[in-house]
Amino acid sequence: MKKINLGAMVSDVTNHWKTPAEGKYISYGEFTAYSIGGIGSTHLWLPPIESR
Repeated sequence: MKKINLGAMVSDVTNHWKTPAEGKYISYGEFTAYSIGGIGSTHLWLPPIESR
């Protein structure tokens, strides 16, 4: 089983929060914003199951 280096993971996120890592197209900050925004837009466009 492969060990996870938490310190390296945190460092990677903080280093690439505003600029994407080499070979990547989106930064961690943009990914987080799109993820949170996508959750909100799903609730705006889809009514609750009870009202369908």
